[in-house]
Amino acid sequence: RGSTGQQEPMCMVWAINSLTAITAAVAAGQVAARRRAFVLRRRGMGNLRTFQKLQRHAVMEAANSDTKAVQRWVDNFVIGHGFCPWAKPASEEGRIRIVSSDSSTEAGILADLSAEAAQLANADTEPVQGQANTTLLVCAQVDGWQDFQKFNKFCVSHLANGYAMAEQELFIVAFHPNFGSRGREPKEGDTIELGDNNTPVRATLVDLNAGFGEQGQRLARVKIQGGGETYICLPPAPDPLGSIASRAPRPTLHLLRVCDLDQANDPDLQHRNRQRARE
Repeated sequence: RGSTGQQEPMCMVWAINSLTAITAAVAAGQVAARRRAFVLRRRGMGNLRTFQKLQRHAVMEAANSDTKAVQRWVDNFVIGHGFCPWAKPASEEGRIRIVSSDSSTEAGILADLSAEAAQLANADTEPVQGQANTTLLVCAQVDGWQDFQKFNKFCVSHLANGYAMAEQELFIVAFHPNFGSRGREPKEGDTIELGDNNTPVRATLVDLNAGFGEQGQRLARVKIQGGGETYICLPPAPDPLGSIASRAPRPTLHLLRVCDLDQANDPDLQHRNRQRARE
């Protein structure tokens, strides 16, 4: 039970979901737990089969204004300010691949992501000079993806919050110019959807100040369509310092190998990055 004295809320995913930057996940010491989660999420996951059915491959190898903008961001911001200590040696050894997709649809992006994943899956486990072991796919042409909420919805529903390619031992990290932006704050009377995309349940926000859960999360009381009430966890307040490292100049999907994530365990990274962001 939370501090409200009510039954502990059902912390369901809804439209205001936000992805966690890879640096935050690493800094929190969650890499080992994430690897175990990969094994669990493989069961019943159909995302990989969906990718394999897609045919379109519109990745552009040649540098253009979009890839150059992301390259400058990696060089000047991520590496230049030390937000990711593993990026510099990887860049110096030619192991970071930055390409763009000219796809204007989400289906096209999924196909391009699948093609890039196939290359990484076949790469040597040990880093090799000049051989990419991580890829940034720049997705600047998709209609509507200038809006972070639409981009984030795709990441949640189609990429399973980064776990869609778990069977290939790959994790996907999202970057966006407005990463972390939640858009309009929820209001009492708003209708939201609870649950996943396959079996959503509509509900109405009744009370946005329903107390706090055991972990300190804000609670809201909702009335479920068809009868009954429950409590949900509201998203935490926006954290500009925590999301600054995820704000690339273009919508970008970063493919990382799980074997590389396992080696990137730095519990103090998040604290250092917040200090850098303040500076």
